[in-house]
Amino acid sequence: MKSFIKTWQSTKATFFTGVNTLFNRLIHTPGFEDIDFSSLKLTVGGGAPVQEAVSKKWEAVTGKRIYEGYGLSETSPLVTMNQPSSQGYISGIGFPVSSTDISIRDDDTVADGASGE
Repeated sequence: MKSFIKTWQSTKATFFTGVNTLFNRLIHTPGFEDIDFSSLKLTVGGGAPVQEAVSKKWEAVTGKRIYEGYGLSETSPLVTMNQPSSQGYISGIGFPVSSTDISIRDDDTVADGASGE
């Protein structure tokens, strides 16, 4: 993690994607809070839900929130994402990304508010 932090300090990242365990490890690594995050524009989490405590600590340290997304390798890869205009922690996977159509189904397409996959 020390090498990761040194690299981040020298590259001025603008976009970062990761999983909850990586975000959690970074925010608890000495020196991470000293990085200049002014160039960071967007952080996206996926692969598993981003825990609220991790999300809030990330935002407190970086000044930027984590936008959670959902996707699959088969879907190129992002299907839904929290809206970038959203404020604070949001539990859930958000709305379909641009040019993406989705449907919720059981044996057929389900009605709004009904359970499905």
